[in-house]
Amino acid sequence: TALVQSSSATTVMIVSFVNAGLLSLIEPIGVIMGANIGTSVTNTFVSMGHASNREEFKRAFAGATVHDFFNVLSVAVLLPLEMAFGIIEKVSAWMTTLLVGTGGATFDSPLKMIIKPVVKLFISVDKAKIKAASVGQEVDGSLLKGGIFHDTGLSDGAVGGIILAGSAVLTILALIGIVKLMKGLMEARAATWIKKALEKNAYVSMGVGAGATVVVQSSSITTSTLVPMVGIGLVSLEAIFPLTLGANIGTTITALLASMASTGETATLGLQIALCHLLFNILGILIWFPIPFMREVPLNMARKLSGIVAQHRWAAAVYIVVLFFLVPLGILAIDKYVFA
Repeated sequence: TALVQSSSATTVMIVSFVNAGLLSLIEPIGVIMGANIGTSVTNTFVSMGHASNREEFKRAFAGATVHDFFNVLSVAVLLPLEMAFGIIEKVSAWMTTLLVGTGGATFDSPLKMIIKPVVKLFISVDKAKIKAASVGQEVDGSLLKGGIFHDTGLSDGAVGGIILAGSAVLTILALIGIVKLMKGLMEARAATWIKKALEKNAYVSMGVGAGATVVVQSSSITTSTLVPMVGIGLVSLEAIFPLTLGANIGTTITALLASMASTGETATLGLQIALCHLLFNILGILIWFPIPFMREVPLNMARKLSGIVAQHRWAAAVYIVVLFFLVPLGILAIDKYVFA
């Protein structure tokens, strides 16, 4: 998820693997938990835009990493419980029997409407072939069916690598733009009412975060716009925390509503996976938010790390590389070479 910057893409792949019989449901629950951690890397990148100002960087990095720590702490508690008792798997299975085929809804993302025509200029894929490959069928020829990379002689892997590298560059440029844009907006009159909205009841803020994420269909966008606000001192770390948690809920709702509208075995699996994602976030909130001293755990961890990073800015890069790349690779290596 940290590589592709989309927990939705990860979820779609999980559904395909389950449908193909490559995974049982317990493994996807673990992947969903990891996707929650991976999607929060965007906030951390945004905070780097404040690195030139020590105090701003300290506040912004705390605002970014409180999301990381909430997700990591939730995984630390819920993954062992899930492996021991299967709570999320059992509850999601029960809820699936109640909800599948009951009717749902889909949303056209305003961002996708803008971006899709541009993407098609570069690459257009054959979804039928991809679907066939995901269930183990043999696929002849390229997965590409259009765009400037079609008929170039490059392999699908090479085209994918080029697109991934180009997307990474565009993402970094976009994140830099977000920081600069938000700084400009916060100097205007809009800062006053935004601050008031964020300082209202925490559960109202949580609902606002969920609603905003459903509209834009990206928790990364919702949470990343908050980081510069914390960085310049407009709002406190405590004020954005519930909104961040609401964004975690919002990112699961779109997939959940869409999966409820479908029928069949594939739809049942998709709905259960969407419910697993939703339940993980709800349980995490119930553990780390309602009780004040529990709420302080991720907040204090973010503050302490931001203090270290403010003094040693290179530590921010080390943190990103370790948490989002070296730890996952280390776990995979242990699994392959120690428990194989």
